[in-house]
Amino acid sequence: MYTKIDQGLWRQMKQKGLSETGRLLYLYLFSCPHRNMLGLYSLPQAYCCADLGMEPQRVEEGFRELEEAGLLAYDQEEEMVLLTDFLRTNPLDNVNVQKKACTIFQDLPQSPLFSLLADLLRQMEKPYSLLQKAVSARIHKGSGEGYANTEEEKETETEAEAEKAEETEEGAGAEGFAPRRFHPPTLSEVRDYVLERNSPVDPQGFLDFYQAKGWMVGSTPMQDWKAALRNAESWERWQRQERQHGAYATSEPDPYEGGETL
Repeated sequence: MYTKIDQGLWRQMKQKGLSETGRLLYLYLFSCPHRNMLGLYSLPQAYCCADLGMEPQRVEEGFRELEEAGLLAYDQEEEMVLLTDFLRTNPLDNVNVQKKACTIFQDLPQSPLFSLLADLLRQMEKPYSLLQKAVSARIHKGSGEGYANTEEEKETETEAEAEKAEETEEGAGAEGFAPRRFHPPTLSEVRDYVLERNSPVDPQGFLDFYQAKGWMVGSTPMQDWKAALRNAESWERWQRQERQHGAYATSEPDPYEGGETL
């Protein structure tokens, strides 16, 4: 497995004032044979001791230093580590890679680190909708076992189930039932739905973007504009609030091109 370590990582270690142990341990965690493409993986500290030739106390102090610097989180009970910058420097390049990451994630033991991973995914410039839904589902499942579960994560999971039901309903057309016909929304309808959800999406910007694309999602005609709007809530442009008044450039790529059908 290939892992990228960019210059920002070195700069960050310097800015955090990491000790020699902290720097060595951090680089080890990015490149050790136990890692995966998520940066969230099982790693007993005893493995670090064996691989690095360090005393247990030194490894424990190194983990504590990296946690205090905000560079990782560690689940003592499940002996799992989460590197907070891993996906930033090693993004999931396409939908197929994201699907593989979902499979890896499903094999991990339930952990409170999932909530932190969900927060990190929401901050990503590139939306990982498939992985976000998989993480939200595990958090929702784990909430009955004492793990945190936010209202937003519950809502995301409910929406995923609703969208799946809508797709099943639409697919019934092949067996003699007429599929629903898509009608583009009006600005008033989009505004009402944004207000209903307290959504960060700009109604006019949403309309401009998809009108310019002919209400297509990739090469597929849109089927549910409300589902598209819910997906749009994770776009970085809304979260950063950097959008100025006016329409988006029509050449901007569709963030969900090649992904799920809306």
